[in-house]
Amino acid sequence: MKKTILLVEPNRWARKMIVNGLKGYGYKFIECEDGQQAENILFHSQEIVSLIITELRLKKLSGYDLIRKVKLHKEIPVIVQSECSQKELILECMKIGVTTYLKKPTRLISLKQKIFEILESYSTQEAMLEKMLPQLESQAILALMRSAILEKHS
Repeated sequence: MKKTILLVEPNRWARKMIVNGLKGYGYKFIECEDGQQAENILFHSQEIVSLIITELRLKKLSGYDLIRKVKLHKEIPVIVQSECSQKELILECMKIGVTTYLKKPTRLISLKQKIFEILESYSTQEAMLEKMLPQLESQAILALMRSAILEKHS
């Protein structure tokens, strides 16, 4: 199954460069030019997004605010790709849950490598959780039963 990447970049040329450079690796891209478009896709569409790549300087809704909203409701890894190099801003991004911060201009091969690493890591984590889920459900049911029994005998 193709992984879907939400690419939020105000520069159309930069978006096309990334999409064309990485389309041969089996990813599906959804392109947005501003944060509000990205927010609509993430919260009001049926798309299942596996990764977000965003610039911080966006119109209508900043990349920073978009990330904060996403991290409140979803577990989607985020790559920030920005010209901003202020240490405080980078640290703030990492605090709110940014997975990777890349300084522009970014080499396409570096971006491809980060995408692969992140998606591979998240796929491994999802597979582990799927294997553990039946065991966790069983443990939760036993805990509820014990609690009910203890309540009944109190």
